[in-house]
Amino acid sequence: MRWERENIILRKTILILVLLLISMMILSGCVSYDHLSKHSITQENDFTNYYVFKEGNDNKDSLIIFIGGSGYSSVLGLKEYGIWKTITLAYDLQNKLLSDFDILVPEKKNIKMGKNHENERRVLENYTLEQRVSTASLVIDKYLENKQYKEIILLGFSEGGYILPRIYLNLKSKERISGLAVLSAGGLSQYNSLKTLSEKDYSYPEGYKNELKRLEEVVEDIKQNPDTINKRYLGLPYKRWSSFMFYRPLDDLLKIDIPIFMGQGEMDMMSPVDSARKVKEEFEKMHKENLTYIEYKDKGHGFNGEFETIIKDIEDWFRKEIR
Repeated sequence: MRWERENIILRKTILILVLLLISMMILSGCVSYDHLSKHSITQENDFTNYYVFKEGNDNKDSLIIFIGGSGYSSVLGLKEYGIWKTITLAYDLQNKLLSDFDILVPEKKNIKMGKNHENERRVLENYTLEQRVSTASLVIDKYLENKQYKEIILLGFSEGGYILPRIYLNLKSKERISGLAVLSAGGLSQYNSLKTLSEKDYSYPEGYKNELKRLEEVVEDIKQNPDTINKRYLGLPYKRWSSFMFYRPLDDLLKIDIPIFMGQGEMDMMSPVDSARKVKEEFEKMHKENLTYIEYKDKGHGFNGEFETIIKDIEDWFRKEIR
């Protein structure tokens, strides 16, 4: 019983750490999302929300589509009693870019705006790479059906950046996409990224460090139990890991010829800088010239919460490579 209690405490600690780092939810009690409208697509017993930020009734010439990070909370953050308690990168995008861009934010399937669903079985059972890609693609294609934009940028952070090339290739409307911006994701599989992190001498929290050391043992167990949601690694169910663990974004990125921006923190403890550098290396080896790669010195997975520089760099890339 004591071992079970300690294991539960460890799992909860790791889950909190991972969701904080990957999703980069920034504590706040006095912010709001402005110019926001909520929409929904229903499919039998499932629903997918999506959010549109725009000033006025007329569309801008340019659209940014934001794909958020991992976890079972709303892509916008957590809202309680009408107050946003946590927010995500979506807030910075709408706060900094609405004068020049409309912004579309697809939600994850069956997740409500501002809510946490980490204990909801049907959300856990359906959280896979394939479902995240198909859900985002559905929203994007549906939204673009009757909308005219001159430029459309897909922007993904963390897990959202990891699946961004797959989303792009899966779109019916991909010929309308002007460029991809990938943040804190890289090109290696999550298995190779975690393996790389396990060999680094970063000052990891003790629980996270111990979990990285267990990687090989856990991978074998995931292979034996790929559909279970009752076993977890780094706070996430095996079913989620079995679909994400060995996908290599690099393989899809190399198929893409439109402009790509890749921003990576040098001290990222969730997606190692080595993974992003591999993308740069392979693009150079293949003589592909559509990648803009920027590495941010001393910055972690969420760029230490300092998004202004990254957003400005994306704007500069947009004006130079796309507009």
